[in-house]
Amino acid sequence: MEMVSVLMGLVVYWHMLLRQLMEGFTTMQMTLFLTTRSGSECY
Repeated sequence: MEMVSVLMGLVVYWHMLLRQLMEGFTTMQMTLFLTTRSGSECY
């Protein structure tokens, strides 16, 4: 029974970690896109 709870905790932890990574990646992509767009507009 304890093994199941440990596995569940790991799954939840990984899910949260992956979500944070994906959110950070999306934000980074948006920032990169915006900076490259504004940079190209300057030239």
